[in-house]
Amino acid sequence: MPKSGFFPVNRVAYVSFFVLLLVAQTLAQSAWWEPEQPIAGQPITIHYDTRIGTLPPGAPQVRLHWGIYNPITSSWSRPPQAMWPTGSNLHTDSVAVQSPMTRNAADSTFTITITPPDTSIRNIAFVFTTGTQWDNNNNHNWIVTWVAAGTVAWWSPDSCEPGDAVTIYYNLASGTLPVGSSNILLHWGINQSSPGAWRQPPSQIWPPNTVVSGTGAVQSRLTNNNGVWSTTIPTNDTTRSLHFVFTNGTQWDNNNGLNWDIWLTEQTPPTLTWHTFTFDTRASAFISPVGSISRVNVAGTFNNWSATATRLAGPDSLGVYKLPAKIASGSHEYKYVLNGSYWINDPENPRYAPGGYHNNVMFVELDSLPFVEMVTPAEGFPIQT
Repeated sequence: MPKSGFFPVNRVAYVSFFVLLLVAQTLAQSAWWEPEQPIAGQPITIHYDTRIGTLPPGAPQVRLHWGIYNPITSSWSRPPQAMWPTGSNLHTDSVAVQSPMTRNAADSTFTITITPPDTSIRNIAFVFTTGTQWDNNNNHNWIVTWVAAGTVAWWSPDSCEPGDAVTIYYNLASGTLPVGSSNILLHWGINQSSPGAWRQPPSQIWPPNTVVSGTGAVQSRLTNNNGVWSTTIPTNDTTRSLHFVFTNGTQWDNNNGLNWDIWLTEQTPPTLTWHTFTFDTRASAFISPVGSISRVNVAGTFNNWSATATRLAGPDSLGVYKLPAKIASGSHEYKYVLNGSYWINDPENPRYAPGGYHNNVMFVELDSLPFVEMVTPAEGFPIQT
């Protein structure tokens, strides 16, 4: 299709506004990396902007605190030394590595390049630190994923729900379209009623540079980033599935006749179970950072690290604070908070999560039995029989 005819006239203003919005969102990021979607073995350059992040803009040095990330266990492991940038050192947890970033004095940004030694590295997680202050992406860390070599098409997030913004990628070097293609289009539809019977997406979820193509599909122009082409589809609550192929206008890559399908499903809510938090001031490892304790709270991944939401009852006559609470089964990181401001470790839990924050970690198993708490009546309390 000729370039001059690519945009319907009545959509030019809408598309221009959408592009400006995307640019503004990109500029507001405190951390990003290039290429945005690396292929296995490809170096990446990580950027951090102190004007937007939580570290001070005048910081003379920012270090990347990072490690190899396992998305299944949400755990970190030590990167191979061949991957460490110059000046890196092992953190005191013997897992994470800290690497000095290069400061750009003109705009207060810092950069560093990470080069995998081979194609086996698939994920890293990282945060930023000045040595005393941290930016951990609001407790979510940042994660970079390298796509396996030879992968033709993929999307992010891996598991999509209706309403998610889904970014679709196409690796021109691995697909069937000619490597020299200068224009790649996503030919796509939604909510198929049978294989190949797509429905045309509503215009509200069209990416920029999209036009109608037939009765059940539209075509969206992809953006090229070092040979990986991509576009983002802002799905809505009625989007149950996405179906697509790729074309350069005359030739097609349709996944060997199978097309590509993304099924958007609501995530299963976490299974809640009872767990009793116990803070014992008699523990031999406990050293109080305050003269007297007025309250004890627990903060962790189960309550979005709130220092006030989950308060333990007590103390009892033995100096023990307790709280039975319903939380999601599985692994959790946590710390106790004394008097609203003193964050300390659980003195009776020697297990710590990797990553440099020295958080305690616990695994809460699903209990199939009813929750029962033994209560001893006070002396002289009447008991009915």
